[in-house]
This record gives sequence, structure tokens and C-alpha cells, in this order.
Amino acid sequence: VFFLNLISSAFAQNEYQIQQAVDFYRTNKFRTGEWNNSLSESEIDGSPYLNDEFVNGTIYTNSKQKFIDIPLRYNIYNDALEFKNMEEQIQEMATPEILESAEFGNYTMVYSPYSINKKVHHGFFQVVVSGEASLYLRSNILFKKAEKPAAYKEAVPAQFYKKPDTY
Repeated sequence: VFFLNLISSAFAQNEYQIQQAVDFYRTNKFRTGEWNNSLSESEIDGSPYLNDEFVNGTIYTNSKQKFIDIPLRYNIYNDALEFKNMEEQIQEMATPEILESAEFGNYTMVYSPYSINKKVHHGFFQVVVSGEASLYLRSNILFKKAEKPAAYKEAVPAQFYKKPDTY
């Protein structure tokens, strides 16, 4: 009996409670994702996103909740997982540490600690291989400010440009 209870409780811990996107919006704290500068996205060459379009996806939390049919996209430049709420407003997760993983389109993302120069940071990674030894990919994008015209030089618009990925 003890062995059967142990197996059933271990199995139950791996199951997710499936909830609708509405519950996801209600039970988590979010902040509005807005640009903090005077440029509009149409004035900037390139894109800060992994995929410009929102794709319906699934969020898995550390508390074993599963939220389905949430329009998601990843903002590489801001290192933020963005979603559209029921009013079609674009927002980003304010507490990404609750995330076990997010799946949308062909992507699986995790929020994980990493170290640079002996300092611990946290950020989003794409899961390339998952298992005992996992391989994560971190996309990198830089923002280059616009350059004003000068002698013998034309104006250059602001742009996002992709740097090589980090594994």
C-alpha cells in the first residue's frame, strides 16, 4: 500500500492543472510593455522579436499550473515574454520566475539563472535539447541609435541587429 501511494503521489506531482488563458491573466501580476523612448517601431529598422507575430501558446508554472491558448511572443532586446490580454493590449510578464516553461510555435522557452563575469543574472533561453544534460540558446540583439547626417555622410536610421546566438 505504501509503495502504491508513493507511485500515485509521484505521478500526481507530474500532472499539470489545465486552466484557460483568462485564469492566467487574473492570477498573475503583469506590467504593460511599452517603449521608453520617443521612437515608434516603424521608425526602427529590424525587429527586437524572436517572431514578430503573436502565436497561441502554453505556459507551465512552477506550481504545476498549465495555462493554454495565450498569445505569446519573445522580445529578445528586452528579454521579456510578451502576451496579449483579453483587451488585445500587449503586456509582459512581471514575474517570469514563476515560469517553468512556455511553448509557442516551434519554441520552448525557460527562465533560468546564468553567470557572466562571476555575476548571476536571470533571463529567457530557448530549449534546444532537453534531458539530463540540456542545451539552451540565448538570442542576442543590439539596438543602434540613429545617426544624424554629417558632411559626406547620410543619415542612418535606428536599428535592431541580430548578434550571434549564445549556447
